[in-house]
Formats: sequence, structure tokens, C-alpha cells
Amino acid sequence: RGRPAHLRSPDDTPLRDANRDFVMGLLTARAARTLVVYLQETNMTVSHWLVRFMHDNPITLSGTWEDICGDTFLRKLLSMPVE
Repeated sequence: RGRPAHLRSPDDTPLRDANRDFVMGLLTARAARTLVVYLQETNMTVSHWLVRFMHDNPITLSGTWEDICGDTFLRKLLSMPVE
């Protein structure tokens, strides 16, 4: 399933949508891993929490476009309560 019609431009094709979503998901996952490496040097408690969160909420290669591009991951991360 692709993006809803109101989120697409007239130039989008299904292949372009899929490639964009895949690249966004890949970049989001890599950024999260980079953040883990930084946190391992500065704050191990938060680093362990983020690793557990990433394990429980992975960015998948199949499913809805929200799951593939990392939107679901980021929305869950942003909706977590501050501890």
C-alpha cells in the first residue's frame, strides 16, 4: 500500500514512493544507531533504554509505508512519557 492520495505529488510513481520510503526508513534506523553509539559514551542508561526501544519497535522492510519509512518508530518514540 502506498501513501494516501493527499500526500502524493502528481509526479510520484509507486516505485518512487517505495524507494523514498525505504531510504527514509534506512536513514532513520542509521540515525538511531548513531545516537546509540553517542549515548554509550555519554549516558549508558539512556543508551540501554534506546536499544530496548529499537528492539521492541523495529523499522521493518515490509508492511505499511508508515512502518517502512520510520514514521511509526518516530511517533512512538515521541509519544513516550518522560521518566
